[in-house]
Amino acid sequence: MRIAVIGPLEVRGDDDVPVPVPGAKERLLLAVLAAGAPGTVSTDRIADVLWDGTPPPTARKSLQAHVVRLRSALEPGRPRGSPGRYVARRGPGYALTVDRADLDALHAGDLAARGRAHLLAGAPAEAVTELSAALALWRGDPYADWPDAGFAEGERRRLAEVRTGALTGLHEARLALGQHALVLPEVERLVTEEPLREDWWRLLVLALYRAGRQADALAATRRVRALLAEELGAAPGPALRGIEAAVLAQDPVLDLPAPPPAAPDGPPPGAARCPYKGLAAYQAEDAPLFRGRARLVAGLVARLVDAPLTVVSGPSGAGKSSAVRAGLVPALGAGALPGSSAWRPVVVTPGRCPVDVLAPLADDDGPVLLVVDQAEELWAPGSDPAERTAFLDAVLGLLDDGVAARCVLVLRGDAVGRLTEHAGLTARLDGRVVLVPAFTDAELREVVREPATAVGLTVEPYLVEAVVADVLGRPSALPLLSTALVGTWERRRDGTLTLAGYLAAGGVAGALTRTAEAAWAQLDARGQALARRLLVRLADVGDGGALVRRPVPRAEFDDGDPARREVVEVFVARRLLSLDGDRLEVAHEALLTAWPRLATWLEEDAAGRAVRRRLGPTAHDWDAAGRPGDELYRGARLTAALDWADRPDADPTPVERAFLEASRAAADAELATAHRRADREAAARRRTRGLAVGLAAVLLVALVTAGVAVRAQRGAEVRAEEARRAALVADANRLATLSTQAGRLDLSLLLAAQAVRLAGTPDTEDRLLTSLVERRRVERVLHTQGGPVDGVTGGAALLLQGSEWSWWSPGDPAPRVVRHGGDVRGAGVVAGSPTEELAAVAGVDELGAWLRLVTAETDERLLPDDALDGLPVGMAFTPDGRRIRVVVVRPGPDPAGGSRWGVVEVDRDGGSASDLAVGGPVPSGADPFAARVSSDGAAVVTWAPGSGPAGEVTFTDLASARQVPLQVPRRTAATADFRAFPSGAAQLWADGAVTLYDRDGAVRQQVDAHQGGVSDVQLSPDGSWAVTVGGAPGALLWGVDPVTGLWTQREALSGHPGAVTWARIAPDGDRLFTAAPDDTVVVWDVRPDGGFGSVFPAMAGWWVAGRPEVVDPGRLAVVPVRRQSVTGGGTVLEPPVDTREVAVAFLDPATGEVLEVVPVGELPAMPAYSSVAGRPPVPVFPPVSVAVSPDRGRVAVTSGLAATVVDTRTRRPGSPIRLPWRGEVDDDGRPLPAAVVSCAEWAPDGSHLFLCSGAGWAIEGGPGLAVVDAATGRVESRPTGMSDARVSAVSADGRLLAVGSGSRAVVRILDADTFELVDITRLDGPGRIEDLAFSPDGERLVVVDSTGVVQVLDTGRGEPAGDPVRVGVPVLQADWLPDGRTVAVSALDGSVTLVGAERGLLRGPPLPVSSGTAESSLHLLTAGDELLALSGQDPGRRYPLRPEDWLAAVCGMVGRDLTPAEWEQYLPGREWRPTCTDLP
Repeated sequence: MRIAVIGPLEVRGDDDVPVPVPGAKERLLLAVLAAGAPGTVSTDRIADVLWDGTPPPTARKSLQAHVVRLRSALEPGRPRGSPGRYVARRGPGYALTVDRADLDALHAGDLAARGRAHLLAGAPAEAVTELSAALALWRGDPYADWPDAGFAEGERRRLAEVRTGALTGLHEARLALGQHALVLPEVERLVTEEPLREDWWRLLVLALYRAGRQADALAATRRVRALLAEELGAAPGPALRGIEAAVLAQDPVLDLPAPPPAAPDGPPPGAARCPYKGLAAYQAEDAPLFRGRARLVAGLVARLVDAPLTVVSGPSGAGKSSAVRAGLVPALGAGALPGSSAWRPVVVTPGRCPVDVLAPLADDDGPVLLVVDQAEELWAPGSDPAERTAFLDAVLGLLDDGVAARCVLVLRGDAVGRLTEHAGLTARLDGRVVLVPAFTDAELREVVREPATAVGLTVEPYLVEAVVADVLGRPSALPLLSTALVGTWERRRDGTLTLAGYLAAGGVAGALTRTAEAAWAQLDARGQALARRLLVRLADVGDGGALVRRPVPRAEFDDGDPARREVVEVFVARRLLSLDGDRLEVAHEALLTAWPRLATWLEEDAAGRAVRRRLGPTAHDWDAAGRPGDELYRGARLTAALDWADRPDADPTPVERAFLEASRAAADAELATAHRRADREAAARRRTRGLAVGLAAVLLVALVTAGVAVRAQRGAEVRAEEARRAALVADANRLATLSTQAGRLDLSLLLAAQAVRLAGTPDTEDRLLTSLVERRRVERVLHTQGGPVDGVTGGAALLLQGSEWSWWSPGDPAPRVVRHGGDVRGAGVVAGSPTEELAAVAGVDELGAWLRLVTAETDERLLPDDALDGLPVGMAFTPDGRRIRVVVVRPGPDPAGGSRWGVVEVDRDGGSASDLAVGGPVPSGADPFAARVSSDGAAVVTWAPGSGPAGEVTFTDLASARQVPLQVPRRTAATADFRAFPSGAAQLWADGAVTLYDRDGAVRQQVDAHQGGVSDVQLSPDGSWAVTVGGAPGALLWGVDPVTGLWTQREALSGHPGAVTWARIAPDGDRLFTAAPDDTVVVWDVRPDGGFGSVFPAMAGWWVAGRPEVVDPGRLAVVPVRRQSVTGGGTVLEPPVDTREVAVAFLDPATGEVLEVVPVGELPAMPAYSSVAGRPPVPVFPPVSVAVSPDRGRVAVTSGLAATVVDTRTRRPGSPIRLPWRGEVDDDGRPLPAAVVSCAEWAPDGSHLFLCSGAGWAIEGGPGLAVVDAATGRVESRPTGMSDARVSAVSADGRLLAVGSGSRAVVRILDADTFELVDITRLDGPGRIEDLAFSPDGERLVVVDSTGVVQVLDTGRGEPAGDPVRVGVPVLQADWLPDGRTVAVSALDGSVTLVGAERGLLRGPPLPVSSGTAESSLHLLTAGDELLALSGQDPGRRYPLRPEDWLAAVCGMVGRDLTPAEWEQYLPGREWRPTCTDLP
């Protein structure tokens, strides 16, 4: 794929065939990404450009739709939903991931740089080639399609400089080749076009001089001197003055340079050996080539003098392993420490069974130097904690026994904190952790130069400078640099490593990609498919969410297939993979992120990776143990694994496949056994009961025997109940899974509902919630008989037309059949009244054309026979519902002249008809002839389908009788239909596009809406939104700009399993009806605040700024608020400056009514920072919070510089409580009057407040928590051990206080009475802690951070309770739900996600709340059985929490039960019961 922006935008495939990018927004999006390449462009920046500085509230969702369409255009062969390889989501935005050579704006700069490098290296011929190629990329002005767009301004300036530099270099190279005659006319033209650019004059003087025209050269210097004096009042610069002096002196430096001396034959000795390792680590035998780490190695040796155990740590790519293996180990072997030459080095990596790698040392007497490399594998996903502890115990034992003289642990920086999990190791380390620093300038030069010198190579000075510029300050760039140097070595020239070779290899940024792509291209099609399946298995996700390498055993990648072995050999040969015995892994983790193709594969494989993380080890352990049945998968885990294995790209190993097949068979057998057991136990219970009755009647005195019988009966009943319950749960979970596969929407919803009614398990309840959220706008699903071929709205009702005609009104349990097929013979067109449940039907029978009015009860003919005087082809009511406009086709006055069409207006009250004198000729041979009338009867589009010429499509305004032809674009796709609107028309295309026309017939916009064709388009009565239906995604809602009339995609409606055939909008615009070929009609609630849940009102004049708290359940809550901005602008993370005023709002949670707002203070503006690249710095405001006292009589409110206690009954605030100043300054650098207070909590008895301060404002050294007397405000104590505290939480019993750091991912749990440290937990990941919350029982603490990670901690054990859950967007707040098992988290994108704390799984898709700004200040409040989400200054949302309410909502959508036939299909053998109709 090649993308060109130097000129008009152009995209070409690898076969040089143009790739069309339809849609103006998609083309602009591609240009914006190209302008930001190779970096990431933030979504805010993209939205600002796409919508010309005023993005709509739905910009984020619309942008996602544009990205999807752009990806589809660039890679039409990829499945829908795939992110593709060219447009990647990165952090806060998107990036174009094409190779630099495939984007002309980058390629031009690279070619120009290479050309200059050749010129500097004395190779002018090569320079001419490169520079000419760079200049050939110019096809016009950069970004010519957007000449005035600001997004490309910087790129235009950069490219202008690139072009000028390339032109300068090209002429210099040609002059060096003696081509001054060729250069002279060009530079004469350049000095005329740009007379003030001195470079052109310098080249002109040099060309004239070399042409033997010394006098002309001196004249040129005088001309430019006079020009500069006159125009600028300045003298020539040093370069011009220097060349003038050289001409005057006839300096030999101006002569043609002598050709370089001939290179000696063959490379110098040793030059054939590559002195660099690429992605592989240096080993002890590579010590002569290992350079640049003498300082680090010396420090390690010094540390080992008196430290038997040392940790070497640093980020991935810092060179930890190489420093230890090729630096420290040889140094100790050479006797760097007394006796160290006798230490036998043993280097191990933990792998899956770390204890086993120490087995060879069991009988060793030592002494050995033990190096544990890649020690982070001890905490790899799926690792056994017991095995990890045993390994670390064994290492300490080897040190204690003297077997290991010294031990060095090498691990990534993100895993250092995990060492504290082993108390003995932590005590032994005593802080002996050596961090691997970034290379200094001198060390980098040594890394490049010294290995080359060692093998007889020389290095160009320019190459060293380029490497230093690319790598200095980048601690993780070593593997990329080493790969680039290998590529430079491969392109060496005459024993010299050149800058040109380095650039040709791609430099640090591109060498790894080039090497990997070369290996990929070396494989055939099958090999490439196998490579993808292999490479995704070599990656996993670490605790912090980053991709890490995953070693795999030979059994997992080598099944005897020679093609698989060839794939491994190709990648191993290029040093991309490392094969050590039976262990295969990526040579370095840089490959996982720096190779775009692999990065895309890994992004697409996220679900498969989660399955394989457990499946691989479990399957191999199962196989090794003799395949026992008790280790097989069951339940939801089996379902997820089978879903993955059925994917075409899954490629499970033979052992994994056998394991899954055995698990499937066992699950089927267990289900059958459960059914049989239930039947047997029921029969046994009946027999036992009969025996007991008989014995009681005959042997009344045999009480002991009777007692035995009773106990036997009870035991049988218990076992039968257990078996019945197990079978019930199995059936319920199976139904929940099947609900995702059911075709029709109503059946899918019913299966999910019936699963919950059978057994309310976490799986069934989560599936029900997912169904409800995914179909949140569904109001009702109507399953009709006879197939609704068409439909119209009559008032709020819907008339369905098929083999049966039926009306449905809101509240009806099912459509009411009013007419049968035979009754409507001859019906041609139907229109619904906008004001009542009534439809007009027009058609033709043997008596002529007729018009009837149809209601649910009546059917009356409105006009006498043939009063329409023509064949009705289109019809609509006027907005008042009193008149009906019918388009008819009738013979013309001249039979030879063909037919004409016209419009008849019928008064529905009086039955009179009048001709509107509007119409025109029907095109000759037009059969059929079509007319589409707008829903308000104001306009009509007429055309002859298939007739071809655009002029035969006409838009007619019926009020003015004005007719204009539609300017139909020439496209290869076929026209599916037209629609008329008051504002113009729409053309439906068979390829999924929709063309919109204005009232003048001009094309206003073309949108790509569906795959597989568009079947209908409708515009809402007020013109503010529209809907398109057709192929995938079925139904799309569009927002319509009131000024420009342009459409932007707003929302895709999920419900129909396939294509949608037609859509109708209710006259009030609140409901949408869509129909599908499966006889299903879906009624949608399309109000802005419609769908699942209900609206919670906004607070006028204020916006919610922190977590709310309950004062009186169901009656009173308090909310921290800030004054709403009058200037507007800003975001949640960067609010406007005029929102500093802080208050506490007293709120009725039942109604949303604000009872009172009490101001308490004003926030200070802290020093400015910039959170988004390219934005000016903005002031930082401290967080605000509220805390309710244990007796519910007071609330403490933090407002930046103080905490204020407000009486919840009188609403009167007390005096502000301030903490002594700790060195904070405001955004102007002036000292603040007090310390910053960011959170508050109450002591259990309500006598004291705990106040947080120093919340990450770079203030260190003092306590971050203050204990304050709540009555006097006096500081009683300052618990030590924490320098900053940002967020806090108190357990429900007041026993524990949790405090989250503002600068580090650290949580401290304190005893709330004594302030003694109970536990400290360091969380993995780069995010800042945003919120803490104790579970209702105080046994767990949930922590959420700014990167979207949700981690539950066990407060008793002081460790994570399971794996972290990643929501995917930054998280603001967490709150436990009343069940104590679920955590609700609010995210910055305006959504709420429910997380199952016990299972570590998302309970369903995000619940949408905010439809306003892209970022939303969303805070949660649990109110009984409801979750309230308060959304900044926008209306919030109220969601029910009980599964019973979810069940009622789903049943309200379907309005029926499973039929007996459906029940027998999905629940054979079970007695039929109602699914919905028996609910209260």
